Amino acid sequence: MANSLSSVMKLGSVRDQNYYDGLEAEAAAARRGKLNLNHLPPPCDEIYVVGEGETLHTISDKCGDPFIVERNPHIHDPDDVFPGLVIRITPNPYPNSTL
Repeated sequence: MANSLSSVMKLGSVRDQNYYDGLEAEAAAARRGKLNLNHLPPPCDEIYVVGEGETLHTISDKCGDPFIVERNPHIHDPDDVFPGLVIRITPNPYPNSTL
């Protein structure tokens, strides 16, 4: 049990670091004037209503928030997401930008 918990914690810290490394790279590109913001969709709202066919993974990718489950204690099963479910997210203004 402790071994699997340790693995999950390591995976989470790697994911966190990748997320923040990506933000830093985008900020550096923006400072150099190399980040084209015209192709980016507008950021998601903090209060998000799940649409038909969406999953937490697709919403996370779309909105740039890898911590949706952690921010929404009313989601007991991440696979049990349905249209109309209201969730709180912390949107990233540049969720899918490429450098």
